[in-house]
Amino acid sequence: GLELLVKLKSDDDYKDIPVILVSTEDQKDIILKAFTLGAKNYIIKPFSINIVIKKITEALPKYFAKN
Repeated sequence: GLELLVKLKSDDDYKDIPVILVSTEDQKDIILKAFTLGAKNYIIKPFSINIVIKKITEALPKYFAKN
């Protein structure tokens, strides 16, 4: 996940796409690193559909407002 995030954020064609990482990893240092690398949000597995909807809703208006 973090490797893909780095690749996306370093590519001019994809760097502005909001990324929400989904992982079983719940260590604070990993989560902070994801945000530092450009993730818009982070979802820890297992998760409920309500959490996914909330995280997507939070990320998308910010993305569309920029364009």
